[in-house]
Amino acid sequence: MIPNGNSHQELIRRRDESTASLSTSSMPLRFLDSQASSTSVISAAKNYDHEFSRQFSMALTIAGMGLSLLVTIFALFHVDVFLRVYRLPLRAYSTGNLFITVVNTFNDLVGAFFLDAAATKMNRSDLIGLAGVLLSLGFL
Repeated sequence: MIPNGNSHQELIRRRDESTASLSTSSMPLRFLDSQASSTSVISAAKNYDHEFSRQFSMALTIAGMGLSLLVTIFALFHVDVFLRVYRLPLRAYSTGNLFITVVNTFNDLVGAFFLDAAATKMNRSDLIGLAGVLLSLGFL
């Protein structure tokens, strides 16, 4: 429970005290300096806390590469099914794929234009709610 008085200032004071009392034993040796001031130790501790975000970014990168490999394998399988099982000529498949690529690119640009135009007139949360409903209806 927070004592009487200004509770916000009390929380800030407690946070600052706990930050100032950080143990330097968990920090790498490069941060330990006998002549370092308390502010440099605190900033070094804050910089050290960003190691988790690098590991998380690396995990996302590895997951993205794995997903990309899976998509490539399934895309090759998809092409193989259309060419061998359905006996679709390669020229017809390539022409259809090119047409879909051009239409999809044009669709993305037009959608981005309308989204930017709507974003200047609407609140972000309203826009996300409306887009979610439209996308779910389009999926059905």
